[in-house]
Amino acid sequence: MKKIVLFTFLIALIWYPKQTNAQIFTVKQDSFYIYPNAPAFVDDTVTVDTASVTILWNVFYTDFPMDWKAISGFCDNYICYPLNTLLDTVLTNRIRTSNPYVAGTPKIFRFYMEPYSGDTLGTHIVRVRLKNSTKSTNIDTLTYIVKFNGISGVSEITQSNAAIVLYPNPANNLLNISWNNSINAIRVEILNMYGTLVSTKIITNNFATININNYPKGVYFVRFFDEQGNLTQTEKFIKN
Repeated sequence: MKKIVLFTFLIALIWYPKQTNAQIFTVKQDSFYIYPNAPAFVDDTVTVDTASVTILWNVFYTDFPMDWKAISGFCDNYICYPLNTLLDTVLTNRIRTSNPYVAGTPKIFRFYMEPYSGDTLGTHIVRVRLKNSTKSTNIDTLTYIVKFNGISGVSEITQSNAAIVLYPNPANNLLNISWNNSINAIRVEILNMYGTLVSTKIITNNFATININNYPKGVYFVRFFDEQGNLTQTEKFIKN
């Protein structure tokens, strides 16, 4: 019996440091606003603290129109994938695997898009989740908001580290809300400018879409609450 206990203790000593010393990665930006009036390349920098990290990633949400002919996709540090080949990820949760990202040599994670002049105009989103292959809590969510207004020759890209993104803002019919993992929220409330509650929604997957078509024009506030009912964040949007 003593031999069994000693053997178990030795295994624990060997295994435990591997768990506590797991490496982590960070990304420079969480959100991007893209106006693809010409071919656009959106690069995010992935940095590793020490040693190396292999990243598991997948496209878990997009509302890009199915009839869009624009060429778009994502590249990790291994290979590029056209978006139409990643859409199966949305349905089946298939995971892509990067090569190891090595400390001291920051690498990019890229979204690319070549717009097509005949595509319908509008604002759409694609979201990607990056996860450390050895540390389940090391996760980041990237949000790409694409506003296609036609082809004019120059693309505009705006980066943001905002924990919460409301778009479009101002909004007419639908309000999309996206937030990163630092916002511990399971419920959102929308209040009008007088403080009257007009909507409540239980939320999952760091994303929600709210129909505001019947809201009167004006200023509204979105409040985020955690599991204990504590208010964690408040944001503002305008209804046109």
